[in-house]
Amino acid sequence: MRLASLDTCFLIDWALYRRRNYIIKIFDKILISEHVLREIYSGKTLDFVTELLSKGFMTLIPLTSQEEEIARRLITIALSDPRIPELHETEVYAVAIALTYNTIIVTENKAVLWLKIYYPNEIPQPVWRSIDVLLELVKKSVIKVNNIEDALKIVEEYSIDVKHSFSHIDIRRFQEEVMLWLTQQNS
Repeated sequence: MRLASLDTCFLIDWALYRRRNYIIKIFDKILISEHVLREIYSGKTLDFVTELLSKGFMTLIPLTSQEEEIARRLITIALSDPRIPELHETEVYAVAIALTYNTIIVTENKAVLWLKIYYPNEIPQPVWRSIDVLLELVKKSVIKVNNIEDALKIVEEYSIDVKHSFSHIDIRRFQEEVMLWLTQQNS
């Protein structure tokens, strides 16, 4: 079973994407904390979360002392390392839930990404961003692509819908992984 722990930042963006419901094709269950719900105010995001919760696809996870301890440890690390940007409450709890339930972490938060890079033993789980979710949608053939141009249109479509631009490095990595996948599909 493939589980994902999402933070508010990702959810707010993803709810704007025209293919937002495709996320249920690559994850069996999405876990969120009550902190995520508290930060959702927009109609589209609220509608999306309500839909996922009502269908049983998303689960609200009550935090335990174990998640609180993980959160404190990660905040302490982030505060003591100037390379790590500010770590927000919803992101740290998304990571804590992921560590407890062994899920993929899905976030756009740079602090989580830097924690993963500098402290891989603290965050052994994969950390995905929206571009990684798009890549997985392609690899699982949820979104059909025949060539790299088709795949790049998916990234462009997301960027237009969400008003989110990806770095050249991210787009290059996406292209390389899609090209490798297309080559494997055609062999």
